[in-house]
Amino acid sequence: MARPKLVRSRSIRSKDTRYACLSHQWGKPDMNARSVMTTVKSNLQSRLKGFDLENLPERYQEAMIICHLLGVRYIWIDSLCIIQDDASDWKTESAMMARVYEGGHFTIASNVPVDDQEWKAPEGLRELSTWGRSQEDWFSALLTEGPLGLRAWCLQERHMSSRILHVFAGDTWIFECQYKVRAATHQGLMFSYHCSDPSCGVSSWVKFRIYDGLSSRQLLQRWYVAVEDFSKRALSYEADKLPAISGIAAKIQPLLCSDYLCGIWREDLYGLIWHRDIKPLPTYSPLLPWAEVRRQKIAKVPSSYRAPSFSWASVEEKVRFLSLHHVGDPGGPSIIYLASVRCLGIISDKGDHLGRVQEGSYIKLSGRFWDPLEDTKVYLDFRPEDILVNAFYFIIGVHFGGEFPNRYNVLIGLVLSLVDTRHQNYKRTGVFEFPLQKLECLKTANSDAYAASGEKLSNKAEVAVLKRNLGPKKWVNIF
Repeated sequence: MARPKLVRSRSIRSKDTRYACLSHQWGKPDMNARSVMTTVKSNLQSRLKGFDLENLPERYQEAMIICHLLGVRYIWIDSLCIIQDDASDWKTESAMMARVYEGGHFTIASNVPVDDQEWKAPEGLRELSTWGRSQEDWFSALLTEGPLGLRAWCLQERHMSSRILHVFAGDTWIFECQYKVRAATHQGLMFSYHCSDPSCGVSSWVKFRIYDGLSSRQLLQRWYVAVEDFSKRALSYEADKLPAISGIAAKIQPLLCSDYLCGIWREDLYGLIWHRDIKPLPTYSPLLPWAEVRRQKIAKVPSSYRAPSFSWASVEEKVRFLSLHHVGDPGGPSIIYLASVRCLGIISDKGDHLGRVQEGSYIKLSGRFWDPLEDTKVYLDFRPEDILVNAFYFIIGVHFGGEFPNRYNVLIGLVLSLVDTRHQNYKRTGVFEFPLQKLECLKTANSDAYAASGEKLSNKAEVAVLKRNLGPKKWVNIF
């Protein structure tokens, strides 16, 4: 095996330009280890001439040996191929990272623990068998609870890669492509599963496909599942929150044909209805139940500005979307929106509209306020700086539960605090939901409709009744 060296991509003249990528975690290397595993301005020229394989971290050596054995001449490793002390090079390369993984012949996902991590892969399957719950649990644990399942950048690296070879400590290997998953140990093939089977749905362990032909609803479902998974993962640099998922956003945007607003899609305001992974508070007045509020855990937030309050990227916590479980499924929920985006004030970082944004970014929404009633459930963001004395309830839409059992129709919206009366500037402080069947106006209307025709009102008719009983539209700026 020849001595490795860095190669400028524009200088490659070979007909065989196939390359592999490495998906891995950096860990917390000391100064000496970091100098070996990274390319900086001072060592760039020497690395273009070559460097010693044995000085690299073991996971780098292993990846290069795998490429050599498979006849692939090139490999892309972030710490080696991005000049780490060059902000301009990092910005350019990080914006292209998802395309790099998408264009690779395959990706080596190194799930080997670093820094004395105690994580151990679950015990391997005993014998080859058909796909079942035990195999799914095993595979899910490997991918979502392992070292790479905890790192934010690794999410898009996996979903953008066409083929992945998952490498684990010990003798467990998994090969995954867009259609099939195969697992093997030294004993041989353990299972083979066609993951393109519609029965597997879209979940955190399924490597989803993003392609022309998916409906807007299916694309959005993949996005929300990805965000929920992404939000629980760690970043070495908290400012990377939006850049680290920008590759998936870039893949979805031309298919969805929608503006991107700091992790939210303009054409689908459901993205605003995220909440921390906490229990809701009961309330039935504009004043929140302070005895319950005081018991709420204060949200973790980034140390400096990262996103406006309406974005899930503004908190440093796992988030969930209200009633996500069946969104996108046939017969599943649908939403009729009662609010719309009037204008955008997103200040992107040097023109990168999918990456970092600057303080002062906002959206202007047009919609209606609502006075909460008994049985309203509130999920507070509870940031340290939030003003909770006077809460305003702004309606986003009506979420219809679909054909699934135990699902009901709910009014959904944002809980806002007013920060500038003159300009109607607000900050988001939470979300709320309220069951529609509790509204007296709808009870009466449905009773009258049933008496007249033997059927209840349609979803659209219920919304029409609701609009007649709400106040006029107003606009709000949410920063």
